[in-house]
Amino acid sequence: MEDRLTAAQLDAVEARAKAATPDPWEKGVDDTGGPFTGWPSVVAPSADISVVHRAGFKQEYWGDLSRQQANANADFIAAARTDIPALLRDLRAAREALLDVLAEIDEYGLRIECTSGFETLQEIRRVGDVIYRARAALTEERPKGGSNG
Repeated sequence: MEDRLTAAQLDAVEARAKAATPDPWEKGVDDTGGPFTGWPSVVAPSADISVVHRAGFKQEYWGDLSRQQANANADFIAAARTDIPALLRDLRAAREALLDVLAEIDEYGLRIECTSGFETLQEIRRVGDVIYRARAALTEERPKGGSNG
C-alpha cells in the first residue's frame, strides 16, 4: 500500500480546491453547430461561466473568467486524477484503522469488570493504549507501540 498523504499534500489539495471556481460544476456539451459541436466543457451554471472548454479560448458569453481563474481551474482538474485516488486511499485506510480500534475498544471496554484493582488498572491501560492508537491512526505518524512507546 502506498504511503498516506502528508499534511502538506492535504494542504495542497485544499488550496487547489479553494482556488478553483466556486459553485457546483456540471458537464456541458457544445451545441452551437460550430467546429466544437459535441465536445464537452465544464460549466458553473450559477455563475454563468465556462470553467474550462476544449477549445482553450475565452468567449464573451462565458462570463467573467480571468486567465488566472482559468489556470486555477485547470490545475484543480489536472490534479484531480491523482488527488482523488490518493484521498480515497487515505480515507479507506483511516476508516479501516478506526474500525480496528473500535473493535478493540469494544473487546476491552467490556472487560473492565475485573476482580482486583491491579487487573482493573491493566485493563484501563489497555483501553488507553487503544485510544492512543486511534488518535495516531488519524495523524501522519503512526507509533509502533502504545502510549508509553
